[in-house]
Order: sequence, then C-alpha cells, then structure tokens
Amino acid sequence: MHREQSTIQDLSRALAQQFDLKVRPLCVYGSHFAPKEGIHASTVTNCIASAMFRLAKGAIHGQLYVADVKGRPVCRCVGGRTWFGFSSHFDSSLCEQMVSKALKADIATAAETFRSVGKISPIGRYVVISCCEDLHEDPGVRCIACFAEAAKIRDMCNSVHFHAREILGHISVPWGPSCATLVTYPAGMAENVPQDCIFLGPVDPSAKEWLPDGYLALGIPIDIARMLIL
Repeated sequence: MHREQSTIQDLSRALAQQFDLKVRPLCVYGSHFAPKEGIHASTVTNCIASAMFRLAKGAIHGQLYVADVKGRPVCRCVGGRTWFGFSSHFDSSLCEQMVSKALKADIATAAETFRSVGKISPIGRYVVISCCEDLHEDPGVRCIACFAEAAKIRDMCNSVHFHAREILGHISVPWGPSCATLVTYPAGMAENVPQDCIFLGPVDPSAKEWLPDGYLALGIPIDIARMLIL
C-alpha cells in the first residue's frame, strides 16, 4: 500500500494492525454542513474529548460534530468556543479560572500561555469527528486521534522517530484541554502550533474522569499519520 495513496479506511486499518489498536482510530475534518444524522458532541457528554473516546470505543455510533449552535453550548469549558475557532479570543475570566483550578501558577503566566497559542481558526462551520472506518471518501481529513494502552502509544511514538534525524521535537506533550491535544493542535487550527510533530496526552487533569488508567491518546496530523505506516 502506498502511504500517500491510501484511503482513510486503509490508513486506519494499517494503524490498527501495526500497533494492535483495540480502540478505533478517529479522524477530524471541517465541513460547511452538519453530517447527516450526526450527533452534536455536547449532547453525548459535556466534554468533547470524552465523547470522542466513547465514539472510538463503540459506545455511540455515527458521526460527532462540534458547532456553535444557538441555544446549545459547544462544551463545558468556558474557552470551548475559542479552542474550536468559533470565538476570536479567550474570555478574560479564563486566566483567573486557570489559577483557581491550580492549572497555572498565576494570572500573568496563564495570560502568556493563551497568547502563545496564537489565533485559532475554524476548519469549517462544523468540526466533524468520525471513525476512520466509516469514511468511504476523504472529505479533507486534517488529523487522526488514537486512544490506546500506554505501551501501544509508546510504540507509535517510536515510529514517529523512524524517519527523523533529530532526537527532539517530533513528539509534543502540550498544555491545554484534552480536545486541544486531539483536535485543535493536530488539525492545524492554532497559529503558533507546529505541524511537524504528534501530540501526546492529555495532560488535562479532568481526563481522569473518562480515560481509563493506563490509557493515553495521540493527536496526529494526517501527513504524519501516513508516515507511520511501514
């Protein structure tokens, strides 16, 4: 199979076989339209990343989408609209919340962290999240999200280094909400976030509410995902 010519289904199957993934890989793309019979992620759970995990595990079926729909929250996070590019700036109260939740040392540090992300641009009116195996055509997939036991994530990280000459810089463990690690960063939505690495996490403490002990996740830009196939 030629990596650059593989379909999203082929890519998913190859990743699952090569790394013995038991949880289905997901893909993310933007659309001007809501998917037919799609499910707004906020109706599944108040955390988008949690809804993604449930989709990957087969607890729900169909396609998820994230959208700024009147009368319905994007997610539980105050900054949720901004992390998906539906708002041009982070709410000023976020810095205080980061400090009160012990996620940042002080307001100045929190403010500088948000500035460092840069502008976040939407990839479509709807951000669609689908099981890779359900896509018969490529609608413009931006990234792949994988959930797996730590040992399997380790092996995937090792494969990222296969073509690399440098020992650092190809795997990022970024700060931010779980959805940023799985969608915002690897989908290329954040202005100052590089696309030549994969994103390992989540480091968001709230992930322990839904991600089983021993599991980790990867957000992988689509071009890198294709390179992982040996």
